[in-house]
Amino acid sequence: MTLEADDRGKLTTKSQIVDYCQRGEALEQSNIIDYFVNTYEIDIDSKGDAALVSGTQDRKRRGRPCHLRVRYLSGHPKARTKQRIMRNPNHHTLPNFIGS
Repeated sequence: MTLEADDRGKLTTKSQIVDYCQRGEALEQSNIIDYFVNTYEIDIDSKGDAALVSGTQDRKRRGRPCHLRVRYLSGHPKARTKQRIMRNPNHHTLPNFIGS
């Protein structure tokens, strides 16, 4: 668990256990290792691109398709500000286990 301060100096806790327990429905079948290896957290942009969150892309975009964005459940402390991004299936990220 980690303590973080926001722009106004308010302290909040950051916990990977809370992140995993409050993961979005699209990730509910992931085990904890798959969850942290195959996703990463970013800020929700001001546009709140609903098409990308739901996994459907109605409008045409240039370039590569965006990865699926999954928001936390409403009970998560950062449900309004953070979301998870699914990594490409061919990524090479490995878990880093700390301790003995």
